[in-house]
Amino acid sequence: MEKAILVGDKRILSKSTLEEIEKAGSEYIVSAKLPQLKKKYHQEILNRDSYPVVNEDLKVKEMEVEGRKIILGYSEKRRARDEEIRKALLEKLEKRVGEKSSGQLVKPSYRKYVKFKKWEVEIDQKKVEEASLWDGYFGYYTSNQELTPQEVIGAYKLLWQIEESFRCMKSTLDIRPVYHWTPKRIEGHLLLCFLSFYILRVMQYELKERGLNIPIEKVRESLDEIRAVEIVDRKKRFLARTAIENDNARIFRALGIKIPKLILSDTVVE
Repeated sequence: MEKAILVGDKRILSKSTLEEIEKAGSEYIVSAKLPQLKKKYHQEILNRDSYPVVNEDLKVKEMEVEGRKIILGYSEKRRARDEEIRKALLEKLEKRVGEKSSGQLVKPSYRKYVKFKKWEVEIDQKKVEEASLWDGYFGYYTSNQELTPQEVIGAYKLLWQIEESFRCMKSTLDIRPVYHWTPKRIEGHLLLCFLSFYILRVMQYELKERGLNIPIEKVRESLDEIRAVEIVDRKKRFLARTAIENDNARIFRALGIKIPKLILSDTVVE
């Protein structure tokens, strides 16, 4: 009988947790907090030239950290994404600094970039620079000795896709809160959310296949701008659509949807 492999994120990462998983007879793939490893490992991890090339975007290598196997990777696409995420966070942080006291900057994602001076808070550029060194790098602890580094990364990506799907259901599609009380209505609400999620995923796949890499949240926001507007004059009532251009026009074309006529309908006013 094959051992089960537990795949988890940084929140379950601790020496005692990993030991408990091993005692239970299971194996694990757990995301590693690379910047928090002992500094004696940093130079080897950040030495990008020591990573064998897998493809044009991915470099991977294996090393041992305190007796545990860790799969390390570097991706240029991930580096650009990490940089963009930090840039957006710092823009929000700059607005908060000066307006909020140190006690109100409670988010860890904020606190790791600031320094406190009595009641004043300011962005610590040294911390920002140190964080940028890790852009594009990622790592996974694993007790499995048979999977290749690429297979370990692939297994963890499945967890990421599941978590991303839950985030989409909760935020983009507003699966919660549920404003229903009877089982039938609650099931109907969940079914509609699931069908909406399925449609989003199909759209995402079709757009990617046609080379249109627009985040699905952006697709939804963009399409939500399209409206049908009623226009009434003395003799007729018209139903016209708003402009379909730029991203919306590209989305329609990529999905093979014919752009509707400007005037959707007209009726005589009695």
